[in-house]
Amino acid sequence: MIPFDQRTESPRERDFLRALREGRVKPGDLSSACLPFPLKIQIQTQSLCNGACAFCPWTKTSLSLPQGRMEEGIFYGLARQIAGRGVERVGLFLMNEPLLDPRLEDFTAVLKKKDPSLQVLVYTNGILLDGKRFESLARAGMDEIDISIPAFEADGYHRVTGGLSFARLLANLEEIRSLLSGNGDSFPRVHLVSLDIPGRRDLAEAFGEKTGFPVLFKPLTNRAGLVDTKLFPSAPEKGPRPVPCQRPFVKAYILFNGDVLLCNCDWKRTTVAGNLLEDPLERIWKSSILMEIRKNHILGSHPPDSLCAKCDYPFLVES
Repeated sequence: MIPFDQRTESPRERDFLRALREGRVKPGDLSSACLPFPLKIQIQTQSLCNGACAFCPWTKTSLSLPQGRMEEGIFYGLARQIAGRGVERVGLFLMNEPLLDPRLEDFTAVLKKKDPSLQVLVYTNGILLDGKRFESLARAGMDEIDISIPAFEADGYHRVTGGLSFARLLANLEEIRSLLSGNGDSFPRVHLVSLDIPGRRDLAEAFGEKTGFPVLFKPLTNRAGLVDTKLFPSAPEKGPRPVPCQRPFVKAYILFNGDVLLCNCDWKRTTVAGNLLEDPLERIWKSSILMEIRKNHILGSHPPDSLCAKCDYPFLVES
């Protein structure tokens, strides 16, 4: 398992994935062997972003696909479905900048009230995460905030992010660090996140030491064929064979309009398993669309033009 994913892997997820990857889950057993409900869910409460990162497909897909805000009725209905179903983590982010949504605190509070055991988190570029917003999210019950850091000096950061302010980011991190130094236990966990690219790890770790935050490393992937990893200094080393990807087996991804996507690499929305305005998440989770994709992962064979056939993530899991 990739370390970035392994850190959030519960015993329940670990046991299921071990059985899956050891061949103890057969295609014919899927209906009974699959998890009855996703363990992890990402929700796109709105679809916009304030950046234009060079490595992100959003700048292109946002021009060709509908964008918008999630209706509160969809969110509250989903929160009711999640409560008591064994969901472990809910990320209030998906292909967007989550802090652009002023309702984030209300949504966090609703989730935590309905199921206090939930871990609620966001993944953000941090530009809107000043001390005041950090305190507001903490009061709402947010558990974790991961901040993407694609470059570690002003010129590179400005260039890679499409014009975001490095000075603003540094000021926000300083405000957050000051708050955490007073009473860190009452605030969300904060991590900086960097792509794991040779030559950058030392820079990322030095930046983490300078700012006072732990750094997590994500592998560089081709995002199901949307990113050419050969353009980067060093493409990730792949394992000899793919393993079943955990995403369709343990995670659900929900767009602002209620569409349930295959995964967070489906930026073009090619594989929609269902819509929450038409069916409950449990039914969509067990839909024939997702079951067929899971079967393909077990068999290690995908239709040539499918999203999964283009993706390198299953080759990186045990590289």
